[in-house]
Amino acid sequence: MFTTAAPKDATQIVVNQAANYDLIVCCGGDGTLNEVLSGLISAGHENIPVGYIPCGTTNDFARTLHLSKDIPAATRHILKGRSEIHDVGYIKERGSGPAKIFFNYIASFGAFTEVSYATPQKLKNKFGYLAYTINGVKSVGKIKPIHAKVDCCELKIEDNFIFGGISNSLSVGGIIKMMPDEVSLNDGKFEVLLVKNPQSISDWKSILNAIDSQTFDGNGVFFFKTSHIELEFDYPVPFTNDGEFAGEYKHAVLGICDKKITFIT
Repeated sequence: MFTTAAPKDATQIVVNQAANYDLIVCCGGDGTLNEVLSGLISAGHENIPVGYIPCGTTNDFARTLHLSKDIPAATRHILKGRSEIHDVGYIKERGSGPAKIFFNYIASFGAFTEVSYATPQKLKNKFGYLAYTINGVKSVGKIKPIHAKVDCCELKIEDNFIFGGISNSLSVGGIIKMMPDEVSLNDGKFEVLLVKNPQSISDWKSILNAIDSQTFDGNGVFFFKTSHIELEFDYPVPFTNDGEFAGEYKHAVLGICDKKITFIT
């Protein structure tokens, strides 16, 4: 058993130790799981299966896999579960060479995306998901439109957006819920959600209704699937990967690694 004490600890532990094990079990939140997967990919040990005991604040990916937060129950599930190969996404700056940052279930920019990594860990430990809600309310007044050029096979558009999410999950932030028949974790494609900048209260109502009802046509919300997308901004824009800060990008390139990691589900 290994414990982490600082960011990237889990990645380094996996890089150094993975070759000695037939199974890796991660006990933590979405960010810790991201570090484990990044370590496996970096070390070339993607074939080692991963079991996940969700003990974080939002546990979005655990919701997608219907995993129990009860540690004994989750442990029994790992021992009896079956293996399933999932896709993994990556993000990089165009022209930066082969260096990539991997994500398990989402890369996002815009409204509220900084809440997950800006919320102090002590606050998360004490108040759980309420800590995110508190910080989210504080950030409402800071929402600003982000001008972006979107380029992929499925859509080419230039507009102002308040949120963009490139995901492979049924749950985003515990708030946005995808329809199960719209999401496959190993189809070689992301689900992309782009929310345009609302110009009025009526626009806000239409956007919120669209997200709640999953009806996106003509409501200021774009929803589509793709395996590769490029986003060009006027200035470097912060992104989060699986709820953790992933750097700033002026021309972000996001792609998918088809059937990359084996999970016990």
